[in-house]
Amino acid sequence: MATINKTDRKLLKSISVQDLGMLWPLLLVWEHTPISSSAYAQTFPVAGEVQSTNVDNSTRQFIKLEKSFLQQAEKDAENFPDARSRFLAQEKMRISTDLLLNCTPEVITLQLTNEGAAFYTIRKKNIDIYLEHSLIDHFDGQDEAIVSVYKDNNTKILDFAGSLAETITQLNQALAPESIALPELA
Repeated sequence: MATINKTDRKLLKSISVQDLGMLWPLLLVWEHTPISSSAYAQTFPVAGEVQSTNVDNSTRQFIKLEKSFLQQAEKDAENFPDARSRFLAQEKMRISTDLLLNCTPEVITLQLTNEGAAFYTIRKKNIDIYLEHSLIDHFDGQDEAIVSVYKDNNTKILDFAGSLAETITQLNQALAPESIALPELA
């Protein structure tokens, strides 16, 4: 285990919290890099030490979808004129994205529509799911969603429109024979 000398302590004290946030991934890599020149050297965790974990595929997909959303929302000034409206839409998008990623899709895409909705295309096994989640409250404040599901590219399994919670419930019922499930909304 490497020890911190006086020079390192002065450097660490001069780093702000914001700097630490940007440096955190680098610090984890540096901290867990063996000092020994042996390729077979092992380092074992010490009690209380933070361990880095591998990011799973759904986390990577979530980050990519969120970045794509932010880029598209920034260009869509008509539906998302200010930072507050983009933030609220982003929070709604996070809910539907998280739900959809729970079924571990092989492919998932996100496109913002002209009406300010997130349109997802999901492929899992031989199932294609097309879900449109309205990110802008038009009438009653509920999240509205429309879903269409196809099996083997041409057999329609489901067409449904309703609140996001109702849509997920209907989606789960339609996909149960395919052993595909999404978490229900409370």
